[in-house]
Amino acid sequence: MGVWQGEIDILVGLNGVYNIAHREEPATTYSAQALTLARELDDRARVAVCLIQRAAIRSVAYGQIVEATPDAEEALQLAREIGEPKSLAQTLLFLGSLLQWRAEFDRSLMYLRKGVELAQCAHVGHLLGNAAFFIGNASTAKGAYEEALQWYQQLSDYASASRDPLWLARLPNTVGGVHLELFDLDEALRLSLEGDEVAQRLYPWPEPRGHALVKAGLVYLQQGEHGRAEAAFRGAEALLEIDSWMRCRWHMVLLRGLGELALAERRQEEAWAYATQSLELATQSDARKHMARAQLLQGEVLMVQGRLAEAVQTLQASVRLAEQISTPREIWLGKAALGKALLRLGREQEAEHTSPRRLRLSKPSLPTCGHCPCVTAS
Repeated sequence: MGVWQGEIDILVGLNGVYNIAHREEPATTYSAQALTLARELDDRARVAVCLIQRAAIRSVAYGQIVEATPDAEEALQLAREIGEPKSLAQTLLFLGSLLQWRAEFDRSLMYLRKGVELAQCAHVGHLLGNAAFFIGNASTAKGAYEEALQWYQQLSDYASASRDPLWLARLPNTVGGVHLELFDLDEALRLSLEGDEVAQRLYPWPEPRGHALVKAGLVYLQQGEHGRAEAAFRGAEALLEIDSWMRCRWHMVLLRGLGELALAERRQEEAWAYATQSLELATQSDARKHMARAQLLQGEVLMVQGRLAEAVQTLQASVRLAEQISTPREIWLGKAALGKALLRLGREQEAEHTSPRRLRLSKPSLPTCGHCPCVTAS
């Protein structure tokens, strides 16, 4: 190994140290220095590593999912040229995870599944854990709940065997999210609260707790327990300033939850402000599923305010986006709200045509990861 390659590897290692410590500024500095040297030497393997590091910091620390995607695409192209299985698996899975967040689910799943095959051949267990998580998330968004639980079970098996706190802390609330999607509120609440407790014990950073508390708040809200919902939301809100890592991914959901609570309590202007903030955050990171959900809330606020024509336009935009990304739950909810707005305008035929009755959300029959050893691991 040449002197310059060794220096690149040291810089890459320093990036990793600061990445683990969630210190984005020095991590970014070392990543940039390593990338510059790697490009000067035309060392494609190291360029690919540096691009993934830079993309990871952009997406995870700063929420810059759109900005990170070209780096991930270039890294994948380089890995294909090199042909080394582990590097190719890593780049496929990383790009797939970014596309999953951006609701490009079919393309995402193509990369993720190919990455799984290569990771299995290369015997890289931690990459399989990442893949199972993101394939499960994409499957949940597409309404394939049994498939999602199967992948979360694989993640549970990996996390239990490796005692990996990253996934042990995330699994309960992640599976709870499937039950929340299906309006199985008791199980969703149990897993969300368990997720908060497990994350406090096993993981030093607030992100898994933020997700768990927001989900608990959403359950309480649907159960009509506004005081408990607000307590859970405010508990999550208090975590925002502790750490920036992956904060935007649950912050936008928290804002929408606060907006739904405000609307339920007839605080319409406050509900609109929260929905708009949620939409802005989702738009910045191209999180189109969350954009559709924020638009749905905006449409519901406009309907309560009696601004029915505006409500119809906003709800139509939400439904169009949900249909574009093929998320059945968002289509169903959006069409239900749109039908109500059209009926109030006296447009009965359009309301009938909009009816979401043909869509089905069915509870899976599989056991959940809530009964797996990973959830109660100490």
